[in-house]
Amino acid sequence: MKNRNNDRCFLFMKFFHNLLRYFNAQQERLRGNFMKTKQMRQ
Repeated sequence: MKNRNNDRCFLFMKFFHNLLRYFNAQQERLRGNFMKTKQMRQ
């Protein structure tokens, strides 16, 4: 029983980590697009 809980915790942490990485990637892309549009306006 204890082992199963550990597995679930591990899976949750893994999922959360992937989610964080995904959000970071999205933010980087948004920042890149923002910089591009800023340069195009000049």
